[in-house]
Amino acid sequence: MTFRNGGIEETGLGAGVQSILVPIVESGAQAKDLVAAVTYPPQGVRGVGSALARASEFSAIPDYLTTADEQICLLVQVENRAGMAALDDILATDVDGVFIGPSDLAADMGHIGQAGHPEVKAAVLDAIKRIVAASKGGGKTGQSGARRIGSRHQRCKRSGNTTILSVSFVVGQAWQPNPVL
Repeated sequence: MTFRNGGIEETGLGAGVQSILVPIVESGAQAKDLVAAVTYPPQGVRGVGSALARASEFSAIPDYLTTADEQICLLVQVENRAGMAALDDILATDVDGVFIGPSDLAADMGHIGQAGHPEVKAAVLDAIKRIVAASKGGGKTGQSGARRIGSRHQRCKRSGNTTILSVSFVVGQAWQPNPVL
């Protein structure tokens, strides 16, 4: 997938992409625009040219237009202080999950190469608590690091609502989150 003007390039969606991870999401408004970009009208702004699209098997799937929205899994990455400040607004949108990028966050916080820095750890753990709280009411899921995320949508339901806490592969022994939230 590529991104243009803050939105999602529809070529990937037409080709059949169903899971999307968008980097550097910094506001609820941006997250809301991304949701609109992957959702058909009237709720969204995604183009409806499915008759020619590989995603609908070139019109062989008769209910594609009415079922496609539920097959998309939109995950966003929060990787800097702006995104962390807007996390509650991002969680209030219809994104399916939030990925916290501790290495990029550490760099943005002035601790480049130190994702295990106490200030970064505290920020990530706070974000995870907020994601967990949001997931209890609305099906949001989250992770820190690069592991599978579950979702409320069909494509992401395989693992259900999941919060992954370990980023040890990123920061080695420096990261030891408290497993009890």
